[in-house]
Amino acid sequence: MNALEVSSVRFASLGLGLAALLLFGSSATVNAETITQISDPFSQTLYLGSPVAFSQVDLGATAPLLSEFANAYDNFVLNTDTVLKSISWVGAYQTQPPTGPLAGDFTVGLYQSIQTVPGVDEPGALIQSFDVGTAGESLISGTVFYQYTAEIDPFAVTAGETFWISIVANQNFSENGWGLAYSSLGDGDSFQDIQTDPTIAQRSRFRDPVDYAINVTAVPEPSTLLSCLGVAGLIARRRRTNGG
Repeated sequence: MNALEVSSVRFASLGLGLAALLLFGSSATVNAETITQISDPFSQTLYLGSPVAFSQVDLGATAPLLSEFANAYDNFVLNTDTVLKSISWVGAYQTQPPTGPLAGDFTVGLYQSIQTVPGVDEPGALIQSFDVGTAGESLISGTVFYQYTAEIDPFAVTAGETFWISIVANQNFSENGWGLAYSSLGDGDSFQDIQTDPTIAQRSRFRDPVDYAINVTAVPEPSTLLSCLGVAGLIARRRRTNGG
């Protein structure tokens, strides 16, 4: 299947015949707050018959195909004022076993939450992105899934404030497609932006009653760290943006 054909497909069909199992342990962090959406042991979650959703930047795209043709987003809320420390996730490639090179780079994006429909939160503007390289990509034994963990630059989050995370693989789609694994854990609310028509250079947004296999670890935010990083101003700007 070529890139033009695949770019019109919303979900990555992997044809999985194996039960995906992983003892995905997280190292203990003193006074850390963790949101866990990767099952322990890990097992695949199917949504509309697929275990993953495309979330990828196609480095080789040419018009009308979009380079950033698919983003999958999940929402998170932390209970205390914290600084994000690390993000872990699970994903898989469309072609199994991968016949071409694996993704050489991943990008983690943090997005503000907006409401275009009253009472419905959805991803808004990008707040900050992190180039995390391969994020320690490693195959989960006995499965077609890969696990990843990335340490990110300190990023302050206000207690009770919704934010969205998107993780994309930066790879030529002609080499392989990559998708973020679904999860049965979480609040059952996520979004995907994707180019559904390869002849029209625009993306459509879908709201889905499912989550993604993402873990978030944060530590309490010391006021001195905020002052040094200049993050307090960012939080204020985010509050003004979210609050109108």
